[in-house]
Amino acid sequence: MVRTGEESMAKEALEEIKSLVERFAANAAQLRAPQTKEATLRVQYLDPLFKLLGWDVSNDAGVPLAEQEVIIEPSIEVADKDKLRPRRPDYLFRIGKQNQLTCEAKKPSIDIDKDKEAIFQAKRDANSLGLPFVILTDFEQFRVYDAGYSPDIDSPAHGLVPDFKLSYADYPTQWDALVATFGRDAVANGSLDRLRAKFRKTRAG
Repeated sequence: MVRTGEESMAKEALEEIKSLVERFAANAAQLRAPQTKEATLRVQYLDPLFKLLGWDVSNDAGVPLAEQEVIIEPSIEVADKDKLRPRRPDYLFRIGKQNQLTCEAKKPSIDIDKDKEAIFQAKRDANSLGLPFVILTDFEQFRVYDAGYSPDIDSPAHGLVPDFKLSYADYPTQWDALVATFGRDAVANGSLDRLRAKFRKTRAG
């Protein structure tokens, strides 16, 4: 049975995500303007989103870098035309020093469903790290891709997880599913492995 304290925290998080969604809606026109910087979107909307999912984005625990569970723009190497080149995914989520998931952030002026390069980069970064999934989001839209395949820039829809093809307006109604899949505690308990098994089975069927 869920304890009263946990119920209270869950309700509080739901109210906060509703508030964040309302704030985005109120400022959507300005946020979609080409001059709006990605950093603004990340600080004001994505960081709070991931914090509500239980991730210590700001390292409030004060642990050393090697032990932090969210690394902002980590340096990684990806294969590019038979050579390695540096890349910096926007977020790398870890549990017990083990990489779990990446997120590629874009500003809302970019259509993340049509920008093949953005989709390819997101998949390539996660695939290079051997991770099961990658989130691609501008907060307005939230997409999840299976990163277990070698990405093809000409097949942007390949690996898209339809259960998490969301608009920001969906966050409150889908909050339980988001927490159960991408919440820090859920990931620690194997939620991404379960999602991959379900997704691969569905595709095979």
